[in-house]
Parts: sequence; structure tokens; C-alpha cells
Amino acid sequence: MLSVYGGTGFVGKEFCKQFAGDIYLVPRDQDDPHPDTTQVLYLISTVDNYNVLTDTQIDIQTNLSKLTRVLEKCKDKDVTFNFVSSWFVYGACPLPAKENYSCSPTGFYSITKKCAEDLLISFCKTLGLNYRIFRLGNVYGPGDE
Repeated sequence: MLSVYGGTGFVGKEFCKQFAGDIYLVPRDQDDPHPDTTQVLYLISTVDNYNVLTDTQIDIQTNLSKLTRVLEKCKDKDVTFNFVSSWFVYGACPLPAKENYSCSPTGFYSITKKCAEDLLISFCKTLGLNYRIFRLGNVYGPGDE
């Protein structure tokens, strides 16, 4: 079973449409994955660098606090944690960005996304969990608003 966190955003909604019968869409207020979960797809995130102008806590609460609560619920399960990140974590670098480039993010959004990656790596290595990080770039399509 694949538990999907953040399945109501742009990317998550499209993913859930394509794999509707094979997933468990975790409700927004829930941290626990489905009891039969072997894979977690984690898509929860803010979406831009502008929250710093209105609410300096929203990127931290959304991109870090929720992630750590979900990781806590996964620590005793045999799951692979699939984390969707962003190419913005590279910061200023030659384009196209390459996977081996060092990261130097510059905005609250990208800094918290890189921090989330680092928290995930540390957590999974400490507890022996498998993980993957996907850095999506230029996500767009029908319904992207």
C-alpha cells in the first residue's frame, strides 16, 4: 500500500488520479500512514518564496514540522519514504542544475525544503529506513494555478 501525503495539491492530485486504486490518501489532519503501508509518498509543501512577506512561520510549520510528525509515525514501520522536493534547493547555480551540484538555497521556501531533505536523510539513516528524494523542476500543466 502507498500512503500519499499532500494528495490535494497540484502534483498530488494528478498522481492520485492516475493511481486511484493503488493508494491511500492520508487526510490532511492525520500523521499516521495506512497500517499496510510499504511506501510513503510525501508531497506536502508550501509552493513559493513569498510567505516570508506575510507569515514567517508557514514554511517552517508546513515544510518541517508536519514532516517530522509523519516521520515519527513511520519510524517503527518497514517503509520506503519518497520525498518530493524542489530544484529550488540548488539556489544560484548554472542551469540546468545537476544532481551533484552543491545546494545553496536562498529563500524561506527553498531553505526549508533543503532542511527537510537533510532531516529526512538523517532520520532514515539513523533508523535504517529506505528513502528517495525527488527534486522536481518546472512543474506545470492543465489546472496549474
